[in-house]
Amino acid sequence: MIRQLINKATVKTTKIEYIYKNNLIGYVSFFNPKKNSIETSLTKIYIYPNYRHQMFGSSIIKSSELYLNNNFGITNLSIVAWIPNNSYNKVLRFYQKNGYNHNINFKSSIYDNGYDIYDIVPLVKNISQK
Repeated sequence: MIRQLINKATVKTTKIEYIYKNNLIGYVSFFNPKKNSIETSLTKIYIYPNYRHQMFGSSIIKSSELYLNNNFGITNLSIVAWIPNNSYNKVLRFYQKNGYNHNINFKSSIYDNGYDIYDIVPLVKNISQK
């Protein structure tokens, strides 16, 4: 069973760390929802390398969505995915498998720091409990 440790990361963000069998497997951070808000954004999803490709990413995303919906009433969740240029399909498939779609209100873009190129893809999901 995966456990959550919820920490205020900054004044504006919260970080949820996920633990499995006493090992830190990853974390999610998000902007703190404003009072009476129905939406927020995930700022980072990270799975430690030893725990990738074992369904932990999907479990962590689902647990985070439930936490946000149950504790804050969040129904719309967005994320801006920084996708390394050489893994576009793999990363995008992960988000699509978990119900995220392109946010048509924002354009995708590219970030190039001289070493790495990232596709910046805005995604959105309705997480309301039906």
